[in-house]
Amino acid sequence: APQRRVPAHPELPDNIKQQAAMNTSGYMIKLFGGETRSFALHHFENNVFESEIEALRKMLLELPGRWMDGKIFLESFKLILAQVHTDDDTLMDIHRLRLAFARLERDVKKAHIEGGKLFETCEPCSVTIKILSDPSKEETVIFKQESLDFSDYVKESISSAAFLFRDEISEKASEKYDARNHNTFFTNVNDALKATLVHRVEILMNYVHSQLPTSDPTFSAEIKNFELSLKDKLDVLQQCARLCLRSCRECTRLCSKEYDHKDDCACGTDHSCPDTCLLCPSGQSPIPCCLKFGHEEQHRCDTGHVCGKPCTILPECKSTCGLPIDHDSDASREHIHDCGNLHYCPY
Repeated sequence: APQRRVPAHPELPDNIKQQAAMNTSGYMIKLFGGETRSFALHHFENNVFESEIEALRKMLLELPGRWMDGKIFLESFKLILAQVHTDDDTLMDIHRLRLAFARLERDVKKAHIEGGKLFETCEPCSVTIKILSDPSKEETVIFKQESLDFSDYVKESISSAAFLFRDEISEKASEKYDARNHNTFFTNVNDALKATLVHRVEILMNYVHSQLPTSDPTFSAEIKNFELSLKDKLDVLQQCARLCLRSCRECTRLCSKEYDHKDDCACGTDHSCPDTCLLCPSGQSPIPCCLKFGHEEQHRCDTGHVCGKPCTILPECKSTCGLPIDHDSDASREHIHDCGNLHYCPY
């Protein structure tokens, strides 16, 4: 008899050996004599087995990738045929269970990406995010799992699923994206994505558990291993579908690309500071700061302002520095601020 991975009814090996020895079953010789052929099924062409074999055939055709290779498939198929022939259901049950595993995994993976009917009776996911204009305050947004479809976002990379939540947050939050609130916005996107996917996996695993014979201790180990393996596969999307959120190469805004991008980090903005120049006269219209977002210097425009810091030529000088505004940008050395006027010795 072929080596079995799951214990069968104790009579099965004896039945197979006995029938093979007595040469009463031509199909047994074909199966276990190394000459397995497709017409082995002809042995069962009677009213008792026709419907069961046809149902089994359909299940096999629906799951072309269930076996790792042809050898494993052949051994599995031998056991199924022998099981039907000897009218012993033990191995048939484990095969049916494994076929159910494959069907559930296919359905759950599809629902994980596309949403849909599996989530229709589930509670929506509530996520707390920060208000863009005042990150010290929070608001709650609601996501309906059945309507969250990642399909169009993951065609090139599964990590691009994060961009679905970029669009969803833009639609559901009370305030729209503004470059001034870039970091808070994309932190919200990442947090919402993580919370929603955790919720989605929990729902799917509860569904899987409800579809399996968990009350039967015979297959408890098989079921537990399947559930653990499936959850690991579902968690891959959660781990991959997130944003980079490292610092942009050009400014201090967060990188808005997918987490596994290979090129330089970029925020997707023009990197400019959103504030206005503090050196322009108060009476004129404000001019935007010409520096990059996150700079530590005083906000200034590019209209030719001079330094403006107190002159350091003499302690008594009350004038301000007339040198170019960025003359002291090199922090590694000491700078002299010069108003440009003549300075006389006070002694």
